[in-house]
Amino acid sequence: MARKPAQTTNTISAKTTNSTSSASKKKTRQDNKKSNEGSKSTVGKTNYITKAGAGDVIKMPDNYVIITHKDYLNAFNLIPVGKAYLQPIKPNKEMKIQEGLYTINGSPAKAQDIQQYILDSIPMGISLTLLRIFYSICLNFYNDSKKYGRKCPTELKIYVRDLLRYAGKSSPNNREIKALLDKINMYNTYTIVGVLKDQVMPAIQTSYDKDHKVITICSPYMFSLAQELYDKSVPYHKDGYTKPVYSYIIKPSILNIRNRYSAEIIHIVSTVIERVGSRSKKIPHIRANEIVERCPQLKQALDQASSADKNQILKRAFMTAWGKIREVTYLEAYTKINLPDPDNVNDIPTIKDMKIIYEFKHDGKKSYLVNAE
Repeated sequence: MARKPAQTTNTISAKTTNSTSSASKKKTRQDNKKSNEGSKSTVGKTNYITKAGAGDVIKMPDNYVIITHKDYLNAFNLIPVGKAYLQPIKPNKEMKIQEGLYTINGSPAKAQDIQQYILDSIPMGISLTLLRIFYSICLNFYNDSKKYGRKCPTELKIYVRDLLRYAGKSSPNNREIKALLDKINMYNTYTIVGVLKDQVMPAIQTSYDKDHKVITICSPYMFSLAQELYDKSVPYHKDGYTKPVYSYIIKPSILNIRNRYSAEIIHIVSTVIERVGSRSKKIPHIRANEIVERCPQLKQALDQASSADKNQILKRAFMTAWGKIREVTYLEAYTKINLPDPDNVNDIPTIKDMKIIYEFKHDGKKSYLVNAE
């Protein structure tokens, strides 16, 4: 609860005829049966590659991960604060990749060395949620590799339909595949680097095998981050209770929220609640203006918008976030938790009233996941 402080879709039509002979129908059924064998299948009018034909692809994790360690909160944010964060850089000839690190003139690049290459404005099309999806996959694979003593590869291959099912799409169609690939392609349009403890490395590199429907991701940053947090993933004590490095409170279906600002708001709020924890006497809370400050894409949109549009941007972002937060999280594991109401005008900030305080009172937390580590 909040309180005030003191595309169009192409359609395919098919013509039918009643003059088909019985023999012709039988032959058609036999042909269809044959075409369904092997790696290529047909569903309705859509040809696609099955997982069997995709080759050696990795298994999706059970959960979606957000980082709750205070030093790594911006690991998948465009705020250059903490021990890990992302930065968008301009194309240049000086920065080169060597053994998973960016170098300048042959020497490993440091955070201060890339300041001149950072873009003046934030790429609005970049999906931070999808980056967290990829990190969840990399982390799961890294942990399994450590557990079973396997060497962790430098790149992972993902069957595109597996990725969409992981994000809650039970029967992914071509439109949904295209929408996902459009998001992924933005990482090739812009260069995003990851800064981890002053070292600069590629945050994500992707390619797509259309013939086999396989996405290949390469991220020295994500695997280095997984290694960095591996030893820290043992829960530590603070204020008399346990606080883990990761939270699994958000569902991977958050990827399906179209309004990126809304998805970021849900991430920010969920992180605030999880960091306070269930045993603390403190009430998780955050101001509306703090949420905007922690969401650089939303902040930039507001800075660039006309006065007439600012409130509309805020309204859409916060109404969608409050309307979706119960659906795409397990926050109701917190008994009787107070979450903002999308239909309550007092829960929607305006430019003139950005100091609304959202308080998330609850009566403790019950278990919500079986496979979270």
